[in-house]
Amino acid sequence: MLEGAGFGPVGITAVHAPACWGRDAGDAVDFYVSRGPGAEVPEETLSAMRDVLRPYETDRGVLLNAGVWVVTARRAS
Repeated sequence: MLEGAGFGPVGITAVHAPACWGRDAGDAVDFYVSRGPGAEVPEETLSAMRDVLRPYETDRGVLLNAGVWVVTARRAS
């Protein structure tokens, strides 16, 4: 798509790094459920989510691996 628009050369680099999703499991769950349109989440589900995230708690917060692609290109002269 970029080349078709006159850009090039196009480079794509994968970047992987830990990302912090909250201070602790409860904070991370609050963040996740706040991203939606406001539907009520049952306490049983919230509790299960906290349990799943607890192993990822560190002294720097809940850290989960994240990945992005960095795409670079230059406009042709």
